[in-house]
Amino acid sequence: MPPKADKLKQTIENLQLFLARRTDDREDLADIERKLVQFKKVLDIQKLTVQIVSDEPLLAQALFDLINSKKELKEVLQLKFDPIPKPVVKVTPKQFASIQLRQFQQNSTGVQQYFELSSDKEKLIGRSHECDIAIAPNLYQGVSWNHAAIEPVVNGEATQWQICDRGSTNGTFVNGRKITECQLLQSKDIVTLASPRFSEGIAELVFTTRVETPNSDGTDREYWDIVDCDLLFVVIDGKQAPTTEVTAFIRDLDNTCISKQFLVVDIPNPKQEPEVAKNADANLSELENWLKNEVADKGFELIPLYLKPYYSEDTDLEIDPKLQKKQDRFFKVVESSVKRQPENMLAKRIAVKVVRAAEPIEPVLYHQQEELIQKITQEQQEIKALEQLNFKEISKKAIAQANQDKDKFFKQIKLDVANSKAALLDIYSKKSIIYKVQDFVDRLNPIVFNKHGQKIIQLNDDSQPDSEDINESLIGFCTTSLESWAIEEWQRIQHIYDRGGLNSLLDRLYQTVNIVPNLLPESIFSQPERIDIKDNFLISFAGTNCEVSHKQKSLGAYIMKQLRSQMMQVMMMLTLLLGFVGISANKGQMMKNLSGMFQEQPWFFGIFVCAIIFLLVNAYNNDNKHKLEEAGTKLKKDLASYYQSFTKNLLDKVIQDINLALDSEDKKIADTLEFISDTYTDRIVEVEKQQIQIKNNLEKYQAQQKILSNELSEFEELKKM
Repeated sequence: MPPKADKLKQTIENLQLFLARRTDDREDLADIERKLVQFKKVLDIQKLTVQIVSDEPLLAQALFDLINSKKELKEVLQLKFDPIPKPVVKVTPKQFASIQLRQFQQNSTGVQQYFELSSDKEKLIGRSHECDIAIAPNLYQGVSWNHAAIEPVVNGEATQWQICDRGSTNGTFVNGRKITECQLLQSKDIVTLASPRFSEGIAELVFTTRVETPNSDGTDREYWDIVDCDLLFVVIDGKQAPTTEVTAFIRDLDNTCISKQFLVVDIPNPKQEPEVAKNADANLSELENWLKNEVADKGFELIPLYLKPYYSEDTDLEIDPKLQKKQDRFFKVVESSVKRQPENMLAKRIAVKVVRAAEPIEPVLYHQQEELIQKITQEQQEIKALEQLNFKEISKKAIAQANQDKDKFFKQIKLDVANSKAALLDIYSKKSIIYKVQDFVDRLNPIVFNKHGQKIIQLNDDSQPDSEDINESLIGFCTTSLESWAIEEWQRIQHIYDRGGLNSLLDRLYQTVNIVPNLLPESIFSQPERIDIKDNFLISFAGTNCEVSHKQKSLGAYIMKQLRSQMMQVMMMLTLLLGFVGISANKGQMMKNLSGMFQEQPWFFGIFVCAIIFLLVNAYNNDNKHKLEEAGTKLKKDLASYYQSFTKNLLDKVIQDINLALDSEDKKIADTLEFISDTYTDRIVEVEKQQIQIKNNLEKYQAQQKILSNELSEFEELKKM
C-alpha cells in the first residue's frame, strides 16, 4: 500500500484506539468509531469511486456503459450514476448540552448517569426521589435534599445553562470554587456537591456542550453522497447549452473529496449531422471559456465524447476515426488516474471523511491537552512548593523552640511563686501574712474571770462575740487569707507572670508550632485548669491554748512577805520620820522610844499603821495588775507565734499544690507538643508519599501529554491529506 494510504490506515487505527479509551465518557464518540470502521473497509477494498451525474439519464447511463466496457477499469473502479442533485440547504447549527454524573472508582472515574439538558426546563439535583438528577445517599455524602438546579438561560437565539445552589448545607462548587447563588457554566466545567474536590463519596457532575448541524431533509444527504467520490463526471448534451441546474452544480461544487472532475460533452457525428456538429463545436468553445474564466477554481477538465452508440437503439453505428481518437484519449485519461497510485487518491477522499467524522475529537484533544497542561503545571507547582519547604527541619526546630520556651516559662513561674511566697512571709511588710496574724492577735482583748477559785486570763475577739474559741477565728482567718492568696496567685500565673502568664504562653506556643495551615486545630493546647487547694483547709486543725490561770497570793501573806523583805526600808522610813519630828536614837532605843510614843500618843500609831497598810495594799494591787498584763502579753505572743508557724506550714502545703498544678500544666503542654511532633511526623510521611504520588502523576500526565501530542500531530497531518 502506498505511503499516504498506509499512513491514513495507521491514523484510523490510532483514532480507533483513542475512541476506545473514551467511549465510556462520551456516547457521541461511538458513532465516530462506527464510521471509522467503514472507512477502513473502503481502504481495504482499494476501489476508486466514480460518480457520473447528468440531467439526462440516458447520457449518464451511456458513460457508465462506456467505462464499464473496459475490463481493466471495471476491476478497479466502483461506478455509480445519478441525476444532478439539488443544491445544499444551509441549516443553522444547533447547540446541545448534557450533564454527566461521575463516580469515584479506585483512583479513576466512571460515568454513572448521563442526562441531556433541555432549553426550556430546569434539572433539579438532590437526594429527593423527585429530583431529575437523584443523588443516592448511600453512594454520596453531604448532599442536601434539594441541593441545586441547572437552569437554561435564553439570550435571543442562544441558550446557556447555569447552576444555582438551593441553600444546601455543604455548598455547591464549580471547578473547586464555592458559588453563592448562580453561576453560568462553560463546557467541561466540573461541579462537585458538598466538597471542593472530587474524591470517594463526593458527587461530581461534568457539564458538556456540543454543536451539531442537522440535515434539513434527504436532498442534502443525496448531494453529499454524490460528491463523495474520487472521480466525478458531469455529462451534458453538446448540441445545446448546459442547463442552469448543471451550471449551478458545477459553480457550487464542493470538490473537497474529489481528486479529479470532468465535464463530458456528448458530441454528434460530423459526417451524419454536420450542421449540428458545428453548433456543438461552438458550444464546446463557450464551455471551455466558461470553465477557464468563471469556474477555473473547480478544476474541471473538458472531454468531448461520442456517446450515441451507447444509448442509441441502432447497434450498427460506426464511429468516425476522429471520434474514436477522442474516446481513446478519454480512456487514457481515466487509466492514468487509476494507474498513478489510486490508493493515494482514495486516501485523499477517505482522509477528508475521516477529518469530518473526527471533528468532534479535535476539541476533545485540545481540551484534554489544556487539562493536562494545567494538571502538570499544578503538580509541578505543588512539588516545587513541597521541595522548597524543608518541612522536616522546620517542624523539628519549631518543636524544639516550643519546648525551650515552655521550660524557660515554668522555671520563671516557679521563681515568681517563690518570690511571692517570700513576700507573703516578710515580717517587715504590712501585706505579709505574718504581720496580719500578729495584727489580728494584737487586736484581741484579754478578759479575766474567776474559775474554780482561780483567776483565768482569756483572749477574746470582739468582732465575733458569739465565738467561744478564739482558735476558730484564727484558723478561719489564716485559711481564708491563704486561700485568697492562692487564688490570686493562680490568676497571676495564668494572666500576668512572664509576659501574660500561661494563656499567653499557649498562644505563643501555638504560633511557634503552627507551621502548616489548617493542620492543627486552634484548640490544640487545652486551657489551664482551676487550682483546687480546698483539701488543705478541710483538715480538723488543732488549736492552741488561748487562756492561762493566775494564782494570786493573799493580801496578808503579801504584806508579811513585803514586811520581811522590806524591813530595812521600813526602818529607814521610820528613822526619817522620827528625825522629821526631832527624835534620834539607835535601833533599840528607837524601838523603845517608838513604843513609848505610841503608848503616849496612840493616834499616831493608828496613822502609822494605816499608812503602812495603804502602801502595801496599793503595792499589792499594782503587782497583781502588772502580773495579769504580763500573762496576757505572753499569751498573745504565744498565740501569734503558734499561728504564724501554722500559717507557714499551711503555706508550704499550698505552694506544694501550686507546684503540682504547674507540673501538671507542664506535662499537658509537653504531651501536646509530643502529639504535635507525632502529627508532623505523620505529615512528613504523608508529604513524602504525596511527593511520590505527584511524581507518579507527573510521569503519567507527561506520558498522556506525549500521546495526545502525537494524536494531535496525526490529526493535523490527516487534515493536510
